[in-house]
Amino acid sequence: MSEVQYERRNGEHIPIPGGEGWAGMWSVIVTRPGQEGYTPIIHGNSYIQVVGWNEDGTVNPRAVLTYSQSEDPASPHFADLTKLYSAGRMLEMPFYEADIQADPNLVQMTISE
Repeated sequence: MSEVQYERRNGEHIPIPGGEGWAGMWSVIVTRPGQEGYTPIIHGNSYIQVVGWNEDGTVNPRAVLTYSQSEDPASPHFADLTKLYSAGRMLEMPFYEADIQADPNLVQMTISE
């Protein structure tokens, strides 16, 4: 399926797993067959989060934003997470307060009326 079911980003062919929900797929997507295969992806999974536990009892959260973070083809985040999703991988997510506070990319905002 990876040859015919894919997303094209900046000319790169990125295989997308899954199928329609009626088929019992965990990764649900809807496509329309065309001359180049089952592309583009019409709709499907967007944010996937899986939470489990390690043997020591600590939480092991993972997630992926399947369509990536940016719509700008010049951005390094235009296809990065789509490629991760294609490879069947997810990001490790901070869960404990200490993990969140230790993140070097943490930005905190206070919003008020």
